[in-house]
Amino acid sequence: MGDVTIIAELGLNHNGDYVRAMHMISSAKDAGVKIVKFQHYDALKLLGPNSPYLAYASRCQFTKQEHEELAVYCKQIGMEYLVSVFDINDVPWADHLCTRHKVASRMNSNIPFVNALLKTGKQVIMSVPIANPPPCEGIDYMFCITKYPTPVSDMQKLPCHKTLGLSSHCPSIAPTLEAVKQGATLIEHHVTFSRNTDGCDHSSSITFDELKQLNLWANQLTIV
Repeated sequence: MGDVTIIAELGLNHNGDYVRAMHMISSAKDAGVKIVKFQHYDALKLLGPNSPYLAYASRCQFTKQEHEELAVYCKQIGMEYLVSVFDINDVPWADHLCTRHKVASRMNSNIPFVNALLKTGKQVIMSVPIANPPPCEGIDYMFCITKYPTPVSDMQKLPCHKTLGLSSHCPSIAPTLEAVKQGATLIEHHVTFSRNTDGCDHSSSITFDELKQLNLWANQLTIV
């Protein structure tokens, strides 16, 4: 039977609402998932002044203190808290909160940043758009398609196997279950209460009911 680790990527889908974020954490727990992930960055610095997402991303950023409080809440209810950072100066702070680190696909070519994460000695998970990333001690890879949302038709031939997981931006769990059949044991999915919610990632997400189905079915599949 498969032993599949699923990360519920809450990202910015809380839309900057702290209470909503807490509700999302508890909903992920109810779905049977043990890891939730957020993002923290300076929106202007990361996206640039001309980004169409700048206003939304800025509005959705929690303070570091709010992240720390969410991490405490996760611990209280038996969940693992994970936050992706995008600045090398934030690595020590994230390392204080997290038992592992996640590198977003846009950051995987930032060698100083990745090395700073590796030096923590903790597991580093990296999203990559290639089927056979170069082996690197300390890094676990997840294949991703950087299209938001990713159509199911674009995920018909996933290159997943026992050393390559999947970070999905597809609003369907069907391709993910196929990836698990191929051997993927590390999965990340954006999750939302509703894909009709305003915000850049909601349409690329699955719902918490679908997350529950994914967790149940993925861990019943025989890994081949």
